[in-house]
Amino acid sequence: MILKSTRIQKEKAADVNIGQTVQSLVRSLQLPESIPASTAFLSHRQLCLYTCGLGLTRQQLESTVQELVNKAQNTKAAALALIHSNISLSSDALRSGKASLVHRELSLALAGYVKGSKDDVWYETVQEVAKELDDPYARAMLAFVSDGDWHDALKETALPLRYRMSIALLQLEDEELGEYVQKTTEDCIRYGDIEATASLFNEYNSMFKQPNFPFAVAIEALNRH
Repeated sequence: MILKSTRIQKEKAADVNIGQTVQSLVRSLQLPESIPASTAFLSHRQLCLYTCGLGLTRQQLESTVQELVNKAQNTKAAALALIHSNISLSSDALRSGKASLVHRELSLALAGYVKGSKDDVWYETVQEVAKELDDPYARAMLAFVSDGDWHDALKETALPLRYRMSIALLQLEDEELGEYVQKTTEDCIRYGDIEATASLFNEYNSMFKQPNFPFAVAIEALNRH
């Protein structure tokens, strides 16, 4: 009887359409569609961003940024806005509240990126400022504005994993995302990163062969909440 029950459970599991299940969850949660990257797995990304706590509507983003600024976490607020491609909100966060010299320097670097006025002096200044910082949010922002490449920001390993994953989910193409997830999985396993449920990454990729952030992680995270 146990073997028969197990077989039935496996057959039922095989009948589950993962894509439809994900889409159903996304609809029920009313998740925002604002993902800059071109992707064939929009619903998967939406759900995974939700599990990271960073799948925000514009209103939620503005509210979260303001809350962080009120807590004097300006660089974290600015990085969050920049990750969501809201440059004006990011700049406002750096100039709001008790803005420090570092915040003003970051604001100037961001302004130079927006205006496209990135000459050798600007670039050298950004590099020098980055060397003096130990704030991972500020360093990630400077890494991005230096060349306009999110891959540089992802190299800032001191940035919390959920922020790095959110960058990847929002900004990388599907193939790049798959490669980043694979590398991150290997690093998490190698260094014993308890922040990640890393073993699920490989499990998902081997089962479904999709170059996307694992749906299994989304389920795991949803179960925890």
